Amino acid sequence: MQSLGVEQLGLVGSLACGVVAALSGQTIAYPLETISRRMAMGAEGNMLQVAISVTKTEGFVALYRGLPAASAKVLYCNRSANRFRQKHENS
Repeated sequence: MQSLGVEQLGLVGSLACGVVAALSGQTIAYPLETISRRMAMGAEGNMLQVAISVTKTEGFVALYRGLPAASAKVLYCNRSANRFRQKHENS
């Protein structure tokens, strides 16, 4: 299987790949950030114990509370980076 280069994908394809990669990474890492924030605020135990405690008391969705706002930030930064790249490729 042949891989496509950035030139073959074009700007829209490159932007779409960046968005998918950024959102995937954000979605996977966000629960770990939530747990570490809880630990910094004084939750006792290791990461697994805090994760179990949060899930039992507030539900699994609590690990992802705030994800839409964080995702919007990731999308904005990705868009800005692509605009910067496009501007400097043309000059």
